[in-house]
Amino acid sequence: MFIGSHLWNRRTKALLKLLLSVLILFWLLRTVHLSDILSAVRSASRGLLALAVLCQVTSNLLAGFRWYLTMDILDMQAPPSFFVRSFFKGTFFNQILPGSIGGDGVRMLDLKTLGYGASDAVEGVIIDRGIGLLCLLVLCLSGTFLGTDLLPPAVFRGIRVLCISGIFGFLLLAILCRVPILRKLRWISFLTRISEKIWRVFSAGHRTGVILSFSVIVHILAIFSIYFISQSIGQNLGLLIFLVIFPSVVLLTVIPVSFAGWGVREGAMVGLFMSAGADKAPILLISILYGLAVMLASFPGFIFWLTRKEEKEKRLHQTDCANSHPFGQANNTNARLKYE
Repeated sequence: MFIGSHLWNRRTKALLKLLLSVLILFWLLRTVHLSDILSAVRSASRGLLALAVLCQVTSNLLAGFRWYLTMDILDMQAPPSFFVRSFFKGTFFNQILPGSIGGDGVRMLDLKTLGYGASDAVEGVIIDRGIGLLCLLVLCLSGTFLGTDLLPPAVFRGIRVLCISGIFGFLLLAILCRVPILRKLRWISFLTRISEKIWRVFSAGHRTGVILSFSVIVHILAIFSIYFISQSIGQNLGLLIFLVIFPSVVLLTVIPVSFAGWGVREGAMVGLFMSAGADKAPILLISILYGLAVMLASFPGFIFWLTRKEEKEKRLHQTDCANSHPFGQANNTNARLKYE
């Protein structure tokens, strides 16, 4: 009964998120001329669109390598290629699952295949996510001081309050393990373990610097990706406006209230860029094309997932064949003893 109700709740939430994405997109599209959008797509520069996808692919590669460095510091070791493939798989499933964090479950399962416990897998992905979010908050905050005349002062004040609160919360979590009285509280033991691991990551010398640098570059590449998309359809808005506004858009899509960020991203793009004086239709098209670029850039994750699935099925088939052999079980036992 409990399992049935749990599945029902998950499906209901997924349906509501999909419905929210559809409603927001419908509301935005109803006030623009679809013929103008289609015309802009047909005349778009294919070279710049390809460059945008390439930026996004490179961003995923660096994010995967950042995850490898982070897990290596935490003694959760595997080849860099493992973490890069896993990150691509997670990014792909982020595009087909509700919210924008659904692929994190895939990454957790990958860590469990290495023999790590569920808690280590969960904490490892949370820490990697947290580092990326921290750098995104710093970029958002920095952007509010770059183009102070692009948005109304009240909007900038809201973004600053949100970013400073987020950064302060992360730093508070990081030093939690250094407060003796708090370490003794069992009801926050999960947070204490995460705090200890964050402290280890941020105490790793030059490797910490590399991780933080990669995190910033990952977001910068996403900014260049959407900038190239705007250039591809002839919208010469300038790079500065994207450096100032787009990190805040990405920050909003992290909130898991829509399907893969669709709708929320478009609404935030239209609202913030129109406040900066941009036209609605081109901005809406840029946002949609960016969403498609993200999907294309995550496609290697689908290939990696299929390859992994085929390898697993092949191993299971070989195991079944060995067990069906009259001496299969004995051979397997001898092999294990020899290995040990």
